[in-house]
Formats: sequence, C-alpha cells, structure tokens
Amino acid sequence: MSTAISAAAHLPRPIQELVLAEEVPPTAGPGVIRDNDELAATFDGIRRLGFAVGRQECMPGWDSVAAPVLWHDAVMGAVLMLKPSTEMPADLRPLIYHTLKAAESISALTTNPPAAAR
Repeated sequence: MSTAISAAAHLPRPIQELVLAEEVPPTAGPGVIRDNDELAATFDGIRRLGFAVGRQECMPGWDSVAAPVLWHDAVMGAVLMLKPSTEMPADLRPLIYHTLKAAESISALTTNPPAAAR
C-alpha cells in the first residue's frame, strides 16, 4: 500500500477522493491504514518528503519504502522497495535515499528520454 499511498499523495484532490472512496484490498497487510481521514492526513507529509514508509501495509511480514515516478506533475508509477520486517534496519535513511534516487532517475527518463529512445 505504501506504493499506492506514495502515488495517491501526488494526485489531484478529485482523484484522491476517488482513491479514498475505494475499499481497502482484502490482501492488504495488517499495517494498512483503513481510516480515510487518517490516510488523507498523511498525503501532505508524503508530498513534502517525497516518499512513504509502509509497515506491513503491502503484506504481512514485509515493510516498504516507496517514491512516485513523475512525468512533470503527473504520477506515472512508483518505485517500491520491499524488505522482510525482521530485516528492516532501524535507520531507514539509506533505503529512503536509494528509493528516492531510483524514482528520480526513472522520472528523469520519462521527462527527458535519451536521444536514442526518441
């Protein structure tokens, strides 16, 4: 879910409302935010920071770091790093850094594709 939350935080408000109107998938992990007000309250911080951290949101026993892939202002996807919860380090800064860098690199490719791809 951190992938979806990371992407949803960057969507226009009317589309966020559509996302919030959907049911939480039954396969979501035990850490997923099920309260829409609580979820919506996370969007500003995620936009400001540029990433989301999930604690067993995607599936039981797995934590995640996610960052959106953007084409200008439009969300085109996300980079998700999953790691077993038991192996997730206390200091997430290196994982956040590399997830953000991967998302930024892919975003740069969508915005300014290499000449050979044009």
